[in-house]
Amino acid sequence: MIYKRDEHWHLDVTVQGVRYREALDTTDKRQAKDLEKTRVSEIKQGKGASKSGRDFARKPFSEAVTIYQAERKPHVATRTMQFERERLGPLSAYFGEKPLLRVKAEDLAAYQNARLQRGISGRTVNMETGVLRRMLKRAKIWNAIAEDARSLPERPSALTRSYPLLLG
Repeated sequence: MIYKRDEHWHLDVTVQGVRYREALDTTDKRQAKDLEKTRVSEIKQGKGASKSGRDFARKPFSEAVTIYQAERKPHVATRTMQFERERLGPLSAYFGEKPLLRVKAEDLAAYQNARLQRGISGRTVNMETGVLRRMLKRAKIWNAIAEDARSLPERPSALTRSYPLLLG
């Protein structure tokens, strides 16, 4: 949607749950409509992220972890930092030097399956995935894979539990 403010036209759109409000720097309505279409297509192609978000997304995973922890430290409790450091260990080992920008939904699913095969509980894997989600949100790329990302069941279902048979 475009709207006029004073003499200039502005853009106000929401793409994949993220709101973008920007000045279009024009006083001509027809030109503003063209600029709106162009800008929306750029945003859908992933060019809508902030410069700092794009730079963070290009970092190798291990370097992104260090930056993420440094940025997060003043905003969370000491125990939260310890918790996230523990959760980031297996993630760093799995993703290594892969840039955050290259992490796809298939990679996330493969990571979850690899952890389950090692006998790690669904709850632990979901907590690790939560930290990865926060990093990908910081990099402005979570929305691209959010629809395909799935959480694991945190407990075995009641049907799969083995209860002792009580005979009375």
